[in-house]
Formats: sequence, structure tokens, C-alpha cells
Amino acid sequence: SLSAAVEGSRLILEVEDNGAGMKEDQLDSAFERFWQADTSAAKKHNGVGIGLALVKSLTESMEGTIAIESEYGKGTKFTISVPLLCLPDDSQITASGPEDPLTQIHNEARIRGALGTADPRRGSTEPFVAVGSSVDGSANKELVLIAEDENGLRRFLKGEIEEMGCGVIEARNGKEGWELARQFEPQLIILDYMMPEMDGITLTQRLRQHDSTSQVPILLVTAAADETPRIQALEAGVSDFLTKPFTTAELRLRVRNLLDRQSYQRELGVINRELRVAVDERDLALEEIKENEARLLQAETLSSLGRMSAGIVHEVNNPMNYVKTALHALRMYADDVAEQERADFEETVADAEEGVNRVIRIVSDLRSFTKGEAVLKEEISLAETVEHARRLLAGELKGITFNAEVPEGHQVGGNGNQLCQVMVNLIQNSAQALEGALDRGIEPWITVSSTQRGDEHMEITVQDNGPGIAAEDLDHVFDPFFTKKEVGAGMGLGLSICHRIIESHHGRIEVESDPGRPTVFRVIIPQPWQEDIDNENPALSAGRPDETGSLHETEADTADLQQAWEK
Repeated sequence: SLSAAVEGSRLILEVEDNGAGMKEDQLDSAFERFWQADTSAAKKHNGVGIGLALVKSLTESMEGTIAIESEYGKGTKFTISVPLLCLPDDSQITASGPEDPLTQIHNEARIRGALGTADPRRGSTEPFVAVGSSVDGSANKELVLIAEDENGLRRFLKGEIEEMGCGVIEARNGKEGWELARQFEPQLIILDYMMPEMDGITLTQRLRQHDSTSQVPILLVTAAADETPRIQALEAGVSDFLTKPFTTAELRLRVRNLLDRQSYQRELGVINRELRVAVDERDLALEEIKENEARLLQAETLSSLGRMSAGIVHEVNNPMNYVKTALHALRMYADDVAEQERADFEETVADAEEGVNRVIRIVSDLRSFTKGEAVLKEEISLAETVEHARRLLAGELKGITFNAEVPEGHQVGGNGNQLCQVMVNLIQNSAQALEGALDRGIEPWITVSSTQRGDEHMEITVQDNGPGIAAEDLDHVFDPFFTKKEVGAGMGLGLSICHRIIESHHGRIEVESDPGRPTVFRVIIPQPWQEDIDNENPALSAGRPDETGSLHETEADTADLQQAWEK
């Protein structure tokens, strides 16, 4: 209820309500600036805490007094007493002195914010979603979102920030602020600590959890002087505070600092992306240099190895042929050896033949690895190639279950002798890995299969259930002379030869293995195209190379020597 009365020379104004009232210990603080009895962040109606302080200030400026009576839970009564003064009709009231225009605007905004009225210079009190003059046609402007439920203060902030050359988006409460922040993605967000629908702390937490707004600086406007809400705000992700009352200079300085920081962070992000691209390019260049160095080193090694192997082939191969022929001739005299010594004689000859064959294989591997052979393209049946390799290795495959899952129609293009050598080396490698498997209670097996890959490639796999390959050895299995076998069991050239042959056929060879799990060698090789075969091999009419391959000349020499010995 409102009442007004004249008592003597004074005007008495009374305002009374039956609201929530105030506690007795709160009455002394009622007229303090920015003090509020209810400080809950989500209350439906709230202000900035300057209304009663303003009333007291205005009352005292008129040499009046204001008193408060309140009972918690029943209501409150305010009583204002001001002196009456009659002025002549022609009297004029003059101001005590000029007021600074900026201070006047600031004070008017604070008064209107407390009274809930609009500044006629700023427009109506209707809610703003996006102000066209601040956003449209100014794509290069820095965009600021203001979420403030007090109309007067919101418009004051808007005017100051627009004068800084920024675009402004306005929201009446935290919920509108959340929607507009995601829609417009501003460069700065100014929030009031206490707002309806959603308070500033909750809104900050949501903004920090959303990808598009997680890095946007947030300036929190608050009248709270105690430490607890500030700590909560910092934990939520607030970038800076603006404490009421504040000056225009402080507002502009804090806004400019946060906008500059956001701009620097964007520039830093661009620089970081450019640096990452540059680092990736540098890493690729270094990797290419390393690969070139490795290829150069391998070429030099192969060149030296080629010169060495040429001497070995010349100096070792011919004597081995004579020895092999001599051993064959010795077998002709087995019947002349005493019966009690015949078994030892035959065993000794067999051991000698095995040693000679091992030397011949080593020499053959060296020659194949360093010299290579021209890739004469022809249509090759994978089933026939695998069966040929199995027959050659029949002795080493004893006790091992061998599965060939290669359809008859699967063909590839290339040199049949070389691809047969690849199959022999891979199957032999698996067989050697399975040595002693039966003693360990393992049923050894080797599976060779082929699969069509698209229209142009065939995949051949050689798989065994051996002990597997250690992870640190996988990168070296195709390196020349790399071996984990005992001395005398091989030179470590078999897989290197396979790798080189498959590369010369424009294919690739891969290995998958873990200790204790089956090892899989995978060969991917192009299928034959008849036009390419005819163009590259116009004189190829002799058919597939014979089983002896690169040792053909050596075995021919051996046959001639054998005939001469028998004669």
C-alpha cells in the first residue's frame, strides 16, 4: 500500500507490503549499495542491489530521512520524511556544477536499471535477439554477446561496446545467452552472475563443454565481494571479472584485453597448424632421405657382393662339380666295399654329397641375388608352381601336413622359374621353422593359398604354425644376410631373394607374425595381360624354364663330367 500525508512542515511517504520481510540482523544492511537479502543465483526477479541505496541518497539530498520496519515472513514498511518548501513562481533551480557527460550516462543507466525503465536514447525494453546494426554488414567486426537481465545495464554495456567498434548480440537471461552463443559463436561473452532461467555459473559450465564455445573468453559481471562465488566462477571457466560498481574505462580495458587475447589465440592456432604442416613435410623429406641413403647403401653392398660372388662362382662352382661327379662315381664302387663297412661307406658318401649340395645352393643363391634375371612375362599357373615347389622340397616336408588351396584357374604374369624359386624359399623357410615341432607336441602344418584381389592382382599366402617371429625381427626379415639360424644352416639370403624377385614383378611381399602364433607371408602380384606378354616376349617360344633354373649350366657340366668319368 502507498500513502502520503503532510505533518507540519514535512511530507510523509509510506510504502508497505506483506511480502517475505527481512530478518532483524539484515535491516542495517538494507541501504548498502549492491546488497540483497536474497542472493540465490536463479531467483525469478532480481536486481543489482542499488535501488534502496539510491532512494536513501535521493532522500538525504532533499534533507529528508528514510526508515525501515520489517518482520520476517510478514512484510516490510518504508517511511520517508522530507521537508516542504514553497518556491516563488519565478524561481529557478540551478545545478551546483556541470556533470561529466560520461558519468551522467553511466549514472542514468544505473538508475534506469534499478527502476526497470528504458533509456529513450537506446530504444524499447523489448528483448533483443540480434541487433542488425551491430551484426549485419560487419563481418570483420569482433562480435560480443551480452547476457544481462537488467535492461538498463544491458543497454549501457551495449552502447559502450559498440563505441569500441564491436558488434553486439543481446540476451535477457542465461537460457537465451546459451542459444545465441551457439548460433553466432561470438569472440567474447559478457555474463551477469545472477540471471533468471540460467545463472552465469551454469551458463559458463555449458559454454565450456561445447566445442564451438569452449575457448571463447567470458567476462562475468558481479556485485558479490566475497571469495566463494569468484572461486566457483573460476572453476567453471570464467576468464575475468567486472565488479560492480565499475568505471567505463575499466569496462573497456577488460573487454579489449579479452578480445586481443582471443585474437592472439586464433593467430597462434593458425601458426600452429602451419608449423604442423611444415613439420610433417620435413619428416617426409627426412624419411625420403633415409630411404634414399638405405637404397644407396644397399646398392653399394650389392655391387661389392656381386664382385665377390663372381669370384666365388668361378672359383668354387667348377671344383664342386668335379667333387659331385667323383662322389657319384664312388657310389659305383659300393659293391666292392666289404659288407661290414658298406653302411659306413654309403653314409660317408651321402654326407659328402649333402655338403657339396649345400655349397652349390649357397653359390646359386649368391648368383641369383646379385645378378638377377630378366623378368620374361608369361602366364603362370599358381597351382602348378606350388606343386612343383612341393615336389622339390618333398624330403624337407616329411612329417609336415602340407595343404595347397590354390584353384586351377588362378594365374599370374611373370618369370615362372623365379616365382617357383619364391615358393620354394617361402615353403622351405616355413619347414625349417617347424623343425622339432613334433618333439614339442605340436602337429606341424603349412598352408599355401591364393585369393583374387580385384581384377588385376592375385594374393598368395604361405602360412605355418611355427613359433613365430619376434617383433624386433619383423623389420629385418627381408634384409640380406639376416638370419636367426645356426651357423651353417643358411646365409640369410632366401627371403631377400624373394623380396627382390617380387619387386621386379611389380608386386610386394609382406609378413605378419607374433611369437606363439602362426606366421603368414603374403605375396601380392599382378595378373597376366596377354597384350603385355606378347609385346615384352616376342621371342619367348621355348616354354617354361626347366626345374634346374639358374643351375642349368652347372648340372649340364656335371653330366658331361660324369660321362667322362664313367668312360
